[in-house]
Amino acid sequence: MTLHTWWLFALTVFAISATPGPNMLHILTRSVDFGLARTFAAMAGCLSGLMILLTASVAGLSTLLVAVPGLFTALRYAGAAYLVYLGIKAWLTRAGMLDVAENNLPPARLGAGALYRGGLAISLSNPKAILFAAALLPQFIDPAQPTGPQFAVLLATFAVIESFWYMTYALGGRSMGQVLERPSVKNLFNKLTGGLFVAFGIALLTARS
Repeated sequence: MTLHTWWLFALTVFAISATPGPNMLHILTRSVDFGLARTFAAMAGCLSGLMILLTASVAGLSTLLVAVPGLFTALRYAGAAYLVYLGIKAWLTRAGMLDVAENNLPPARLGAGALYRGGLAISLSNPKAILFAAALLPQFIDPAQPTGPQFAVLLATFAVIESFWYMTYALGGRSMGQVLERPSVKNLFNKLTGGLFVAFGIALLTARS
């Protein structure tokens, strides 16, 4: 691909990734609860989930979803239900943040593995990423050139830009942690994040492929 095409893709992804969504909100809440260093595991989980979905789309899963419409419907309902569940859980949690991976462990005891699995689950719960890849990535591919290397460049670019915004949201969460020391304020923040997760779930459920 040309440098002009790459820059256009990078700017597009930069704007899309900056928009708050389930992954960014999850990283923000994890940073508030655990601090920046421990949030890296959650970031890795979120990024892994996105790369799995994007790679699957590139590998032809998007074609399968078109051939079997019911498959995407099932994924959409499952993803929406999971996000609504997380939202309700956060709303009902008092003076504690969202715990995705281990319901039976208090936040202070969550290890890197649990934080990673939580981020991974958040990413994989949004099948719209598959259609995002199917609709966006091909627009920047030159069919006259080998497609494999082009897709590799696009996925690597996406990963770098997404990681930049993960870090930005995590740093914001660390700063917010100083503000959310009072239980009343933290409970209000839990309800806000819970409401946003429910909104994301409803938006996913009502979205049309």
